[in-house]
Order: sequence, then C-alpha cells, then structure tokens
Amino acid sequence: MLSREMWCKWRSGRGSGATRFCMGTAWRDAKDGPAFESVLDMVRAVRGVGLEACLTHGHVTTSSATAWPKQG
Repeated sequence: MLSREMWCKWRSGRGSGATRFCMGTAWRDAKDGPAFESVLDMVRAVRGVGLEACLTHGHVTTSSATAWPKQG
C-alpha cells in the first residue's frame, strides 16, 4: 500500500514542474514476491500521476526483468 506522504511528494513535484521521479533500491538479488511487487506498485503510481519513473534496482531475475516493460 502506498502512503499518502508518497502521493503528496509526487504530486508536489509534478506541480513544481518535475517530469521525472527517480528511485533506488539496495537489493543485491531482488527476489520475486511482495517486496518486488511493492516496487512495481510505486512505479505504476509514479506513472499514474504523469511522471516518468526512473529506477536503479540492482540485479534482477529474468522473470523480474520481463515485468518492467509492462509498467509503462
């Protein structure tokens, strides 16, 4: 679940003229599952408020890598 604080920051940035929101994770080996899904949720939410989503994510599995293009 995305917090109200996150939504407010994204909308505030967009209102100030930002076109991109960059995020980063520190996983060495991100496994598929709830933690990875939460990152995908954040990417979808950022795209949903009209911002380009940038993400530095580290190593991913083949199945995780195929999930990225589906996020828009």
